Parts: sequence; structure tokens; C-alpha cells
Amino acid sequence: MSRREAAWVVPGAVYVLGYTLMNAAKSVFEGYVLVTLSPAFIAVNCFVLAQIVYLATHRERGALLAKARGAWRHVLAINVTTALSWLAVLYALDALEPAVVNGLIVGAIPLITLALAPRLRPNAPILRQELVAAVGCALSVLALVAVSAQGLSGLGALPWTTVAVGVVAALLTALGVSTNTYVTKALTERDFSSADIMTVRFTLLNVVAFAILASEGSWSPYTPATIGTIAVLTVIGVFIGIYLLQIGISRTEPMTVSLLFSTNLIFTYLAQLADPRLAVSQASLVCVLLLTAFTVYGTVSLRRARKPASA
Repeated sequence: MSRREAAWVVPGAVYVLGYTLMNAAKSVFEGYVLVTLSPAFIAVNCFVLAQIVYLATHRERGALLAKARGAWRHVLAINVTTALSWLAVLYALDALEPAVVNGLIVGAIPLITLALAPRLRPNAPILRQELVAAVGCALSVLALVAVSAQGLSGLGALPWTTVAVGVVAALLTALGVSTNTYVTKALTERDFSSADIMTVRFTLLNVVAFAILASEGSWSPYTPATIGTIAVLTVIGVFIGIYLLQIGISRTEPMTVSLLFSTNLIFTYLAQLADPRLAVSQASLVCVLLLTAFTVYGTVSLRRARKPASA
């Protein structure tokens, strides 16, 4: 790699690492505030605000509406995958330890990707390394579920219904994350910019969150603390976080991005040490380390296996 190329990649890696650090801290903070605020309340306030800002700052709303009508199936798909990715995770964090939630999501993504592989990438065969990494991730996910079910996580003993809700919500999040990338690519190929996608993606999430909030009757008062919490989550999670991620992806090789993403689990575990609700769980740490190892193995092995012979 030339010096010029290195100068381009390193800043991108810094952006991605900044995102993973911010995402880890956000996950722990969300778990903390979910003690007093419902997931639907947080979602409504954060993402309605986000959608208003993106709509207000979009320079070609008329043209965007026309494009959205012409690609309504993909726009609906990005809304569904966004709702799964960003709403379900709040319910997972409301139920389980943040490191466990992020571990379940990271571990389930390779399994979902393999299950969808025949449809999403019909010309790319499934490699042995993928299977090994997926099996390792699956075992790590099962271990994380067992840790939570047996009361060995940082939250201690939990009702089985709470564990079940958290696991299902985390798996739905993984499904949303796994499919969201492909939908985003499809929209990009139809001439949707990043600003276009961010402007149209939160509509279904807001409708669903409003419906849940109305049915639960869990609307919270707007105290200074509540407003501050919503502002922090929206600015860090929706605006700054996504900005860092998009810049980082654009300046970094895909393999490097995947490897850097694996640090999210370690960062989450370290960040939650500052949460007074959570005890130090060695069982969670072991599972997180195993999952990180299998994720790194799968990423590096796939890169080597699919690297052109002349490279």
C-alpha cells in the first residue's frame, strides 16, 4: 500500500472506530434510560425529530417524492428493515444486558446471511470458512442466551419471559441489519442519495412506535432530563453516528470495516462497567470474546479465500 493510500484508509478506520465507540456507549446509555422511559417513547421522540430534520434540510423534496413513488417497493423495504433494526433493539436493551444484546445481534447476522445467501448472492458459493465462523457464532449466541437464562449476566436473574422477549427482539434486529444493506444498495442503484434514503426510511418506524405508545399508554412527561436524554440519543445515535459510519465506510476497505465492527462487543462490555445497574459478568465476557474471535476469523478467512490470485 502506498503512502497516499494509507493516508486515505487510516482516517476512514478512525471514523469507523469512532462509530463503534459511540454505538457501544449509546447501547449502554439506552439500557440505562429504558429503566424509566419506554422503548416506544424513545423511538417516537428520536426518530420523529430525525425525520423532521432530514425533511427540512432536504433540498429536492419534490424530486424525492417522485423517486419514492417509482421505487415504492424498495422504499417500503428500507422502512421495514429500519423499523426492525432501530425499534427492536430498544426492546432488546430493555430486557437484557447491553453486551449480550450486541453479542446476539453480531452473532446472528452471519447465520441470517448464510440463510439468505442463495437468494441474495446466487453466484457466490458458501465457503467452508463461512460455515465454521457461522457455527462458532451460533454456539456463542446459544451461550449468551444460556448466560442470561441462568442469571449469570450483568443483570442477574431474569424472568424467562424477559429473556425470551430480549432474544427475539435482538434476532429481529439482526434480521433488519442483515437485509438493510441489500435494500440500501438497491436504492442507491436507483439513484437515491444518502440524504434521500435517510429522509424516507423512518416513516414506518414512527407509525409503529406511535401505535405501540398509544396502546401501552406509556407516554412520559417532558421534563428537562427527558428532553436532554432524547436530544443526546438523537444527536449521537441518528446524526453523528450515521455520519461517522458513512464517512468511514466510504474511506475504508470492506474487510477493515468488518474487523473494526467486531470491536463493538468489547467496547460495549467496557462501557457497561460504568452502568450502576450491571454487575461484572465474567460469563458474558467469555461469550463476547469467543464471538469476537469467530467474527474476526470469518472476516479474515473469507477475505483470503475470495482474494484474486493475482492480488
